[in-house]
Amino acid sequence: MRLFLILFVLFVFVSCLEATPMTVQEGSGSADGSESAPADEDESVDVQSVDLNEEGPLVMTVGESFQLVLLATLSNGEVSDADADRVVWYSNNADVVSVSDNGVVTALGEGSTTVKGTLSSQSDSIDIVVRDDEVDLTNLDFHQANFSKSSRSALTLTLDADFSDGTFYRGISAEDLRKKISCDLSFSSSDEESGVITQEGMFTPVENGITTLKVQCGLRADTVTATINGLSDLEANPDEEIESLMITVDSSDWVVGETRTLTATAVFNTGTVTGISRTFVTPGGTLAAIAWEADDDSFLQIDSGTAELLGYGTTTLTATFQEAYDETEVSIKMKSEDPDDSADYFLSSNDNLSISYGTNAGYGDHLFPTIVYGMPQTGGTHVVSFGGGGSLLVELVDYVVVDGTGFDFTIFENPEALEGYNLFAERASVSVSTDGINFYSFSCDVDDEEEVYEGCAGVNPVNANENPLDPEVSGGDSFDLADLGISTVAFILIEDLNTCVPDDPTYYAADGSLLCSVSGTQGFDLDAIAILNGVNN
Repeated sequence: MRLFLILFVLFVFVSCLEATPMTVQEGSGSADGSESAPADEDESVDVQSVDLNEEGPLVMTVGESFQLVLLATLSNGEVSDADADRVVWYSNNADVVSVSDNGVVTALGEGSTTVKGTLSSQSDSIDIVVRDDEVDLTNLDFHQANFSKSSRSALTLTLDADFSDGTFYRGISAEDLRKKISCDLSFSSSDEESGVITQEGMFTPVENGITTLKVQCGLRADTVTATINGLSDLEANPDEEIESLMITVDSSDWVVGETRTLTATAVFNTGTVTGISRTFVTPGGTLAAIAWEADDDSFLQIDSGTAELLGYGTTTLTATFQEAYDETEVSIKMKSEDPDDSADYFLSSNDNLSISYGTNAGYGDHLFPTIVYGMPQTGGTHVVSFGGGGSLLVELVDYVVVDGTGFDFTIFENPEALEGYNLFAERASVSVSTDGINFYSFSCDVDDEEEVYEGCAGVNPVNANENPLDPEVSGGDSFDLADLGISTVAFILIEDLNTCVPDDPTYYAADGSLLCSVSGTQGFDLDAIAILNGVNN
C-alpha cells in the first residue's frame, strides 16, 4: 500500500510538471538557450480571403496581355496586393489563355476559359473570353435613369453596354468598360455651371439647375437629365492650394482621324480629383478648369478637353491649372486601311521587283518573281537566293506601307535551327524610301555574338501555318517605320550582308561541313513580304 501511494504521488508530480508551461522573462533566453521572439511575432496572420478585383468576363483579343492582381484580406484586417511569389496561377484552357507565374494572362486563341489565383488555400477566379477580332459595341446606355440631387455629394454613374457577339454588361464602371472597347469613351455635361462630370463618370452638382449628361463612344451615345435643387450658396475653401497636376491620358500611339479625350489628376492640399478633362470641382468646392495646349496644332486641335488628331508626327501636350502643369509626348500614327484587293497585303505582279544576284546565287531564280508573291509558305524551299552581297529592290505600286500602330511590315526568310547547331541565319539589312532615291536604313546588329541580330532580316523562323499579318505568331522579321520617323514608304530594299565567311556561325555545320558556301543557295533567301499597316496608293 505504501509503495502504491509513493508511486501515485510521483505520477501526480510529473503530470503537473508536464502541464505547467515554462515562462521566460522578458530579455532572457529560452529553455534551449536561444533568444525568445517578441510576443507579437509569435502571432500568425492568416489569409482570410482573396479577390481578383476584376469584373468578369474579361474580354480579350488574340495576342493581347493583361496583368491580374490578387488582393489578399488578412486576419488582422489589412488588405494588400498578394506577394506574387506566393500566388499559384492556373488556366483551365492553356490553348485559349496562358498565365505567367506573376499573373500576366496572354490571349492565345479564340474561346473561353477560367483563370484561378490561389494563395494559402484561398482562391478566386475570373472568366476570360478571347476573340479573334475586335467585337463591335452595339449599344451604350447610362445604367441610371434621370435623377435629382439636393446635396453637393458626388455620384458615380455606371453604364450598360452590349456587344455584337451577344455579350453584355450592366452597371459597369467607365474604367472597366474601357478595357473592352476600342472607341474613345467620353462624358460631358451640357451645363457645367449646374454640374460637371469627370471621365470616370463622377457627377458633382455645382448650382441649382438642370443639365444633360452625355456618354459617347464612337457612334454610340446616351443621355440622362440631372436636376439639382435645394443647394445653398457655394462656399469655397480660401486655404485650398494645388500641389500637383499629372496628365493621365493614354500615351500609346494615336491614329490620324481619331479623337481622344484628354484626362488629368489634380492633387490639392484638401484632396484629389481624377479623370479631369476640362471643368471640375475642386475638393474645396470651387468650380475650376484645366487648360490644354499642343506644341504643334497642325498635329492636333484641342476643344473642351478633346483632341482631334489631324496629322502624322510627335507632339507635346501640356496641361495647366494655376501654377501647376504637366506635359507628355504623344505619337500620332497614320491610319491603316484594308487594300482594295486582299492580295495586296503581300507582293504580287502589281509590284515592281528588281533583283541583283551575288556570289553563289540562283536558287529559285527560274520561278522569280512569282516565287515571292503571296503569303509565306512552309518547307523553307519556296524562296529565291540572293547570293552573297545580292539585293532586291521592291517598289510597292497599289498598296504602300504606312507608320501605323505596332509593326508595319514583315519580311519572311527561311532561317532554321539545325541538328547540333544553333540558328542558321543569313542576315540582310533593310532600307526604305518614299521616292526610290533617298533611303533610310534600320539599324542591324549583324555581328551580334549572342546571335540575336536585332534589326536584321533573315533571323526569325517562319510560322507559315499562322496568320502572316500577326507578328505575334507569324514569325519572320517585323519592322516599324516609327524607328526611322517616316510616315509612308513605297520602296523596300533588302541587301544580303555577306555573312557567309569562315568566322560566322552560318559557315560551318557542327560536323565541320560547309553550310552557306554552296553554289546556288548562298545568301539571303526571300520567301515573302507582308504589309501590316498600309494604304491604297
